[in-house]
Amino acid sequence: MRIIDLHCYPGTKEWIACQGPYVEALAKYWNRRWIGKDEDQVIKDFTDAGVQAVLVALDLESTLGTPPVT
Repeated sequence: MRIIDLHCYPGTKEWIACQGPYVEALAKYWNRRWIGKDEDQVIKDFTDAGVQAVLVALDLESTLGTPPVT
C-alpha cells in the first residue's frame, strides 16, 4: 500500500508567506504556529514518512495579492 497525500501543505517559509491572511487563522484552527522549513527538510520529512505528496496549485497572488511561490 502507498500513502499519497492529496491535500499537502508544503510548509516551506515561502509557502507560508504566500498564504497571507490565512496564516493566523489556520494556526489558530490547528492550535499550532506555522514554522517554515527549508524545502530540503520538507522533502525529507515526507520521504521519511513514506508519503508521496501531490502538490496542487493555488493562485493567491491573483486573488489576494500575496507574494508568488516559485
